[in-house]
Amino acid sequence: MSLRCESLAQAVIIQALSDANIGVRIRNTPALCEQAEAVSFLTDTGSAWSRARHFWCDLAGLDESQVRHHAMRALEGKPPISMPSPPKRRPRPGSKLARALEMLERPDGVSLAEMAQEFGWTLSSANTALTSDLPIRFGIRSVRCPDDRYRLRTT
Repeated sequence: MSLRCESLAQAVIIQALSDANIGVRIRNTPALCEQAEAVSFLTDTGSAWSRARHFWCDLAGLDESQVRHHAMRALEGKPPISMPSPPKRRPRPGSKLARALEMLERPDGVSLAEMAQEFGWTLSSANTALTSDLPIRFGIRSVRCPDDRYRLRTT
């Protein structure tokens, strides 16, 4: 995914937050129908709006459930929660996450058990590295293949 696509997707999420009166105001107060659509986009479950939110959050490298949770909290009258900054490009060289990324880049990928053994982690910690740490902090996504091994997502 290109940086332009990621930036565009982040802008869509930020605009929805603005239209729902959450966070920074980007333009004049939106019409009531725009506000209602923005709130639906940010909070609905099991609808076309939730599928659209999932699509844009995935493209932006954001956790869709966290975006929804933050919007729900802000709409309950709690202080708005700022959107995370764009993810860094790569983990620090020599770090465990950098080594985990190297394992993902191998043609045969990596299993959770291999990663857990390599780093002395539990299977849950290895799963968290692949499904939360790398995607949220660095925008690096993996996919679980039919052979129960994880590889970098190519799309």
